[in-house]
Amino acid sequence: MSDGSHFIARLLESVPELQDLHDVHVADNGETLSHVFMGDVTRFAISKSGQFGDKRTLKRLLAFIEKEMRAGEEPVQNLIRVSFIENLIGETSALNEIRRIAGRELLAEIDTICGLES
Repeated sequence: MSDGSHFIARLLESVPELQDLHDVHVADNGETLSHVFMGDVTRFAISKSGQFGDKRTLKRLLAFIEKEMRAGEEPVQNLIRVSFIENLIGETSALNEIRRIAGRELLAEIDTICGLES
């Protein structure tokens, strides 16, 4: 199992609300494509950040991502940077909400990649 697969397994354990999304992803692709699935996770986060979004789930997701960023595994950090954070570029409303919730490590990466200031 690759670092990405381990990460996805931990993600699904921490945020079980993503399981249905993952099931559809696997049905469509025949396997878990970590970078592609993280794009789905970004869209999920965006949907949770809206006015009527589930903030508790969003907070749990962002706390998990923060913990993974702090763990320092480069392949996982790269997965988060390239396939989660980069997909937030241009999502101003969602970014504002996510920035309010994000931990220090994730916030620094968001600001660097999305060209924002803390």
